[in-house]
Amino acid sequence: MELSRQKFKQLLCEKDKLMEHGVCIRIIGNLSLLPQDIQKLIAQAMILTKDNNKTFLNVAFAYTAREEMAQAVQAVVSGVEDGALRVSDVTQKLLSSCMYTSTSPDPELLIRTSGEVRLSDYMLWQVSCSCIYFADVLWPEFSIWHLLAAIIKFQRSYAQLVPVCQADEMANGSCSERSSVFQTRLAASRLATLEELSHAIS
Repeated sequence: MELSRQKFKQLLCEKDKLMEHGVCIRIIGNLSLLPQDIQKLIAQAMILTKDNNKTFLNVAFAYTAREEMAQAVQAVVSGVEDGALRVSDVTQKLLSSCMYTSTSPDPELLIRTSGEVRLSDYMLWQVSCSCIYFADVLWPEFSIWHLLAAIIKFQRSYAQLVPVCQADEMANGSCSERSSVFQTRLAASRLATLEELSHAIS
């Protein structure tokens, strides 16, 4: 926690560089599990860079895929109970829009280091159409050569991935007007929560 505290403070001290390079910082995870001062630092970094669009830095923090999916389902159930949604509005696309990663595209390539051949509860919803590369090295030893090997695997798999992704896109369908309004409200609610956290007294 102390390391994260230091790093987020450092990011905020280097805000001129973040703005110059157009870096948008996104933290995915359940921020309520973190100490209040770290929540505030994260919220400040996200609010500061929310309009930047040249480079995106996604950091999974206090994150598990199952918890992410559970909170997405809770958000949709709440929308149905409030009358903002109908059961018929519930689609994969709607659930995707309720995930922590809703503002980012699904990854085309996921690299798992350490020699473990499992995803460890990481982005299970988002990688259904991704190329997954397992590297038999720990992260500190991951080199340009390991990256190139992963890219080559992705290139070789691309032809098989395209029809899978297209079929997935067709299955997702389109969102109803109610769903679009609900997504807009959810995004506004999340932004308001960040604004509140960024001004909280530590």
